[in-house]
Amino acid sequence: MYRSVSRSYFHRIVLFSVQLQYYSEKFEDFKSTLEKSNEIFTTYRAEIDKMGKKLKQAEKERAKLTKKWEDATRAATETMEYVSRAGMRKIASSHVGSGEHVAWEMFPFCFRLNPQIFL
Repeated sequence: MYRSVSRSYFHRIVLFSVQLQYYSEKFEDFKSTLEKSNEIFTTYRAEIDKMGKKLKQAEKERAKLTKKWEDATRAATETMEYVSRAGMRKIASSHVGSGEHVAWEMFPFCFRLNPQIFL
């Protein structure tokens, strides 16, 4: 009788050890899959952050270029309005001997168009 009980316990121990090994392997597979997933997520997050920085930089550059374009357009419009109102011929004819005065008359508008050349 003790022999049969002993065999039964031994048999159960063997089954439990096989099950333990099987579930241990499954757990290791799950753990390695989770590690790979975390690695991929970390890489993905780093790339998203990098693209976010590039996007912010591009937005700043776009805003700067838009401002330059608006300033240049406004200056060109003001210059055209000034020229059409006063008429370049009228300015030039009233200052025939003074070409320098005509240049000073146009200086503010030229400066608005391209201030870098005067600095």
